[in-house]
Amino acid sequence: NRDNFQSSQEDMKNQRTFSRPEYNQLLKEEIGEWKRIQSETLEQGIPWWVDLQKATLVGRNLSWRADKDKNNLVRGEEIKKMIDLAVNSGGRVLDLGCGSGWLSLELARRGVSVIGVDASKDRIALAKEIYQQEKKKNRQLGHIEYRVGDINKIDFPEDSFSTIMVWDTLHHFPFLSEILVKCQHWLIPNGKFITFDHIGNDILKLAAKLVSIVRKPSGKIIPYEDSLGEGVINLLRENFQTSTCYTRLSFPVALALEAFLSRDSFKFLLPSVVKFDKLLCNSNLFKGEYFFFY
Repeated sequence: NRDNFQSSQEDMKNQRTFSRPEYNQLLKEEIGEWKRIQSETLEQGIPWWVDLQKATLVGRNLSWRADKDKNNLVRGEEIKKMIDLAVNSGGRVLDLGCGSGWLSLELARRGVSVIGVDASKDRIALAKEIYQQEKKKNRQLGHIEYRVGDINKIDFPEDSFSTIMVWDTLHHFPFLSEILVKCQHWLIPNGKFITFDHIGNDILKLAAKLVSIVRKPSGKIIPYEDSLGEGVINLLRENFQTSTCYTRLSFPVALALEAFLSRDSFKFLLPSVVKFDKLLCNSNLFKGEYFFFY
């Protein structure tokens, strides 16, 4: 695959995909929607996806995705696993689609040198602010360089990174096959590509559509949300040697989380629910809507 990189680059240059007005407009809408989400959330406190360790966002019956403790109970194992793998690999790490920088910051706290890339200048601005605040207090902090850019257009030299990490972002990339070719080029030989990402659940998507007919949803639909579905996993398997790949958040558990398990009174059940979810996903009775790939 690395030998084919130059020809793949030429193929991409010959495509007009990245300059199409509709792509640029949809990307602009996606950036704008995440700006709105970030701005409205920060009015209530610092969410975990800005600073995992210093989150202050609290509220009654917050969604498990918004509540720091609930999210840690549901996805904390994958967070720890990703960070440990990156730290143990040594060398520089690329945080692809870094958002407001929480994962880059956690790696820097472990002494890792990181480059974080995101298309939103507002989210990168916040990430830089949080990093500078942490830097004043922690002299052992690893270096972070944040860059604003469309990942379809940004580039790095060959063998730039020992690890590329992506948290819950690949499903926002409509042209993933081209991006993965570039990732191969950026990684050192035997480098690591690690992601925890979303492939969606068709039943829940149908239910959401039915609900939206009756009740207007808040905010906009993110333009490229789950643009490839399970195709994300297939592309990863085609481009990288797979060490680990499994799914999490099976349909029964995802439905229960949305329906009632996010309520504070059921929080004590989450550790047992996560264990049950592993059994369902590992038995292949259900495929989870998230997946871990290494």
